[in-house]
Amino acid sequence: DWLDSFLEKNPSYVELSDRKLQEWAASSGLPKPKQGNLASNDKPSFAYQIPSMDDMSLQRMVSTLANLAPRNYVVMEVKSNLIASERAALMRKFSPDKFKKVARVVMGEPKEDYKKKV
Repeated sequence: DWLDSFLEKNPSYVELSDRKLQEWAASSGLPKPKQGNLASNDKPSFAYQIPSMDDMSLQRMVSTLANLAPRNYVVMEVKSNLIASERAALMRKFSPDKFKKVARVVMGEPKEDYKKKV
């Protein structure tokens, strides 16, 4: 998808998303939980039977630590980034003196090279 292509071209960026947290968990040996009907790539199911994973503590910790360690982050929360109040709450977590905030909206007919890739 678009983010994978972006990260491939921009290896200095770090993805902050539930999808990435599940990837990190899998690389640590945790089996990927079964995805329910309401799960999506944007918001996968966290049903690890591990309290700090299932209660979203991990997401809160990563969000807090990201502000303390300035890097090039991509926050890929499709639904939340489209809702003004949720987007504003997310942006408040990143100090303006440490971070430059850039939004990318990708829509419309994709280019041929992208279509071939997916």
